[in-house]
Amino acid sequence: GFGFPDEIVIEKKTKGSTFVESTGADVRLSNIKFIQHDAIEGILCVRKGTLNMENCVLQCQTTGVIVQTSARLTLNVCDLYGSKGAGVEIYPGSVCSLVGNSIHHCRDGILIKDFANELDGMPAITMENNNIHNNEGYAVILVKPGDGEYQVLAERREEDRPEAESKGGVPSTDMSTSSSAPATPKSAETNSMEEDLASAVNRKWQFSRQISRNKEVSCSRPVQDLMEHQIFVSVQGNQFRRNGKGDFGTFFY
Repeated sequence: GFGFPDEIVIEKKTKGSTFVESTGADVRLSNIKFIQHDAIEGILCVRKGTLNMENCVLQCQTTGVIVQTSARLTLNVCDLYGSKGAGVEIYPGSVCSLVGNSIHHCRDGILIKDFANELDGMPAITMENNNIHNNEGYAVILVKPGDGEYQVLAERREEDRPEAESKGGVPSTDMSTSSSAPATPKSAETNSMEEDLASAVNRKWQFSRQISRNKEVSCSRPVQDLMEHQIFVSVQGNQFRRNGKGDFGTFFY
């Protein structure tokens, strides 16, 4: 398109499985506004090949942008909003570069499917200078298999919670076999050990559910923890603000 995105508008008014579908080796779209009214597979689906999109507006009504396995998407300086699901859904084995975009008023900002198998590798994602805000759920949510360390810790924490409530405190373990030991030192030692254990489990649990509760401004901890995942090539300069459940979450299936 030429001029501003609002001057070139492509609108979908009838029902169908897809709105815009890209399968070309090197497709470029710029300065276009897409308005979606009903499409099962999203406002934009990159099935294979490479799609470069710049300075576009994506007004969703059902679902957002889908980047399927082996496809490549570069989304630069675009405005995406209104998705009933994730604004951008990234499949294993895909390559996705998100730079300078605004993703807002969706159910979740970015959904990443991280369950690579022998055939499909992990996705490779670049996130720089994006503003992900005012989404109902998380800014970024990671979907992982349910047999990982974090799920075990989460289940353990859930099991410990009713036990702690029934006993009126943190569940304790008797570390001494002597009945004549003073009560006060034993209690202090047990409480100290349990506090350390609870603190460690709590840190893991918070990571698996939500990196940061700061919903107003971006912070360094989400970036640091996101970079620990091998799927992220670069994460810098992003702002996560006013997302309903927080900056980052993990969903186990």
